[in-house]
Amino acid sequence: MITLNPWKVPKGGGVAEPEHQRAQMRATMTGLVLAELCDAARRKARHGEYREAERYLLQALALDGSSPRLWALLGELTSDPEIARIAASQEALLRREWVGDESAGRLSSGTLALPRGGVAGAALRNARLIAAALLVVVLLSLWLLGRAYARRYEGRLFPGVSIAGIDVGGMTPREGTLLVEALVRQRVEAPIELKWGARSVVLSAQEAGLMLDAMRSLEEAMAVGRRGGVWQTWIEPVQVGLWGKDVPLVVRVDPARVDRALDTVAAAVERPAIPPAVAWDGKRWSVYPGQDGYHVARDRTRPVLEAVLRSAAHSGGNETLTVPVAVVTETAALTPGEIALVLQQLERVGQPLLVRAGEFTRTLGPPELAHWVALARTPQGVTLRVDPAALRETVQRLAAEVDRPAQDGRLVVEGDRAVEFHLPEDGRELERAGAQVLLLEAWERRLRGEAVDALELPIRILPGRPDPLQLELGIVEEIGSGSSSFAGSSPERANNICVGGQDLNGRLIPPGEVFSLNDALAPISWEKGYQVAPIISEGVLVLGLGGGLCQVSTTVYRAALFSGLEIVERHAHQWRIPYYEQDAPPGFDATIMQGGPDLKIRNNTGHYLLLQVETDLEQARQTARFFGTSPGWKVVVGEPDISADGLTVAYRRTVERAGEVLSEETFYSFYAYHEW
Repeated sequence: MITLNPWKVPKGGGVAEPEHQRAQMRATMTGLVLAELCDAARRKARHGEYREAERYLLQALALDGSSPRLWALLGELTSDPEIARIAASQEALLRREWVGDESAGRLSSGTLALPRGGVAGAALRNARLIAAALLVVVLLSLWLLGRAYARRYEGRLFPGVSIAGIDVGGMTPREGTLLVEALVRQRVEAPIELKWGARSVVLSAQEAGLMLDAMRSLEEAMAVGRRGGVWQTWIEPVQVGLWGKDVPLVVRVDPARVDRALDTVAAAVERPAIPPAVAWDGKRWSVYPGQDGYHVARDRTRPVLEAVLRSAAHSGGNETLTVPVAVVTETAALTPGEIALVLQQLERVGQPLLVRAGEFTRTLGPPELAHWVALARTPQGVTLRVDPAALRETVQRLAAEVDRPAQDGRLVVEGDRAVEFHLPEDGRELERAGAQVLLLEAWERRLRGEAVDALELPIRILPGRPDPLQLELGIVEEIGSGSSSFAGSSPERANNICVGGQDLNGRLIPPGEVFSLNDALAPISWEKGYQVAPIISEGVLVLGLGGGLCQVSTTVYRAALFSGLEIVERHAHQWRIPYYEQDAPPGFDATIMQGGPDLKIRNNTGHYLLLQVETDLEQARQTARFFGTSPGWKVVVGEPDISADGLTVAYRRTVERAGEVLSEETFYSFYAYHEW
């Protein structure tokens, strides 16, 4: 007996041969094996060994269950009508799939015309009457004999009747039932081996789906010689007595049991394919090779199993019948060569990628890029590709950081100050589709070996709208700013700086008006929240209410200086004080005192000015900003010229517009020596 397993999965690694070469080799080997099995089946059939011929053909069908020629050959050589019916059905189904539903030629039966005889003479008629009478007498005698024969075996099976080769002639139904039931038990307990590779599952024929009906078989045997007309009920017992008649067992294959048998095989054979995957462990890339999947090809195994079961119903012994199980391999696992190739590709595409969207920047590192990676099999081999869903998720995360809604401007004025103010701010929105295309292109370029380190993602600007009052007053942009550090100040001094900044914040300066810092801050009182801190009074460092407001005047002076505004009055401190030189050269300070030195600034822009002052106590820094309509000035403040003793400082400020010098002036600071 030839046992084949064309679906066995080869063990071991290594780089596989090209797929078309493997397919050609498999097709060639399969064709040779099929030819050998068909020749063996024909040889067995010529010697009358039809059961052996059936087994060879069933093994051939396990190799190629889609060949109509094999099913046709099985139908020709089998002695079982049900197997022949299955073979014919499968052949017809497969031929329709191959060449369409073409009808085979049918034989038409002709009609035989019987010649009419002529009229003979009277003598001839008499002879015929005599012959007919003799024939009637003979037939009547034979009929009486047949009736007597039938009465003799009434309630018993006629001699010569057998069931599946077992002589039951002359037996009562009960005797025949006992004998046939023993035969049925023997046949349904025959072992059926469902085999794949080196493994197999052995089930009884009954467990695999074979059902034999002893009662129906006995009923068929009892009906022999007792069906049909008078002639048939007479002649059939005679024929059976002379030549015998074998009644086959009534065979049925239960589809539900066949399914359960295949389920049993599937539980031992099948495993899902696990696709390969890549991962970043924080230091390096790794590749999980995955595993191949296997599943039972039920459409190819089922007809072979059913044919073997019907063959087992007619088998005379308990010989194990083998059913090769068709197993389909779902290739998923990577070979060592493919793993090495994937690691090379990962080193190229997994490098950090800097993405920019306007002023937004972000570096996409290997952990982020690892979510994109997917593996794909192509005719050229395994390659990396981008998972579209993962790429969309990355773009959505970037958009959440990039997107910013537009903010309309706001200006609310009460009296001479703005109680609510902010300029319109443009929003932005990441163009998601364009960003996704660019990221995918960068990936593919890296995969080709190109160096792509940075990428500019497209954004859409969402403009903010100015407040109508902003447009009316001309407060539409920042003119300039200045800041100063008050690090190291006492809590009282820091408090006074914060209160003074709040007192100035929101002040409106009409066009052409001179803004006095002393007037704006007056009065300096406890009610406003001022505290006692050191001040310089008449050349002496003393404690006074509002000490530290010179830090505020210094901050506003620097903002006016760098904005190009006209400085009407400004006084340096009596001494060089370290507070004002923490973040600026000497000479960039301004002192004030109620009833004494003042800081005055003229609004020479032609539009309203808005002064905003912010104080950051945590960072010990104060910033002043002027908002209005820019006159288009270019302000240049030169490097300070400091005397050898460090007590005289001078620097020049130039204000230009379109290359024309509008003003040029020098600011002086004269200090007295003081030992700190």
